[in-house]
Amino acid sequence: KIFSYGSNGIAQLRARVKSSDLVSRPASVSNWTRIFCLHSGNWRGAVASLVKNEGDVTIGSVVELSDEQVSLLDKFEVSYHKESMRAMVYSPDGIPEHELDVFAYVADKPSWKGPPSEQYLV
Repeated sequence: KIFSYGSNGIAQLRARVKSSDLVSRPASVSNWTRIFCLHSGNWRGAVASLVKNEGDVTIGSVVELSDEQVSLLDKFEVSYHKESMRAMVYSPDGIPEHELDVFAYVADKPSWKGPPSEQYLV
């Protein structure tokens, strides 16, 4: 299961792993903060990553992927590594339901290169 917090929203995940039936659930991870770092020519600006920060909560989503789908996704995440974490999954109404072991792609060398593009934020 992947925790997505940036450009890997459900539409991008479906396209990258060639599966239109993926389902995302609202989720959050504790003690992690979303930052913008690196630089993407495709996005024309900085892209998101996570850094550990005690007490913070980052909102995102959880999607279940097969090993084959993760392998496909890995090819796009060359400046990132997988980090294990626990995510709280929420109902569509925002009610906490249960925790899951997940992974997230975290930048290998998160350094500030400028702000994200407006395109990346929408």
